[in-house]
Amino acid sequence: MAAKKNQKAMIKRLKKQVSALKRKEKAARNKLRTALRKVKSIARASEKKVAKKAKEAKAKLAAVKAEVYKKLSKKMKGRKKSRKRRKA
Repeated sequence: MAAKKNQKAMIKRLKKQVSALKRKEKAARNKLRTALRKVKSIARASEKKVAKKAKEAKAKLAAVKAEVYKKLSKKMKGRKKSRKRRKA
């Protein structure tokens, strides 16, 4: 009889431990999930930042090319054909 009471008490205590461990596990899973979300958002933000800088650099490069072409075209138009033809 005493052994049976001890077993019941042990079972009750173990059930409490199991439920406590389940709660802790659930909380840990939630923390992990939020940490992963934060990591993903930070990664996305840094990717966007890099993409934005690349886009700005491409735009600046295109502007510089356009300016160079503009200057060259003005130079070519302003140039007169002043070659002297040789008489043969």
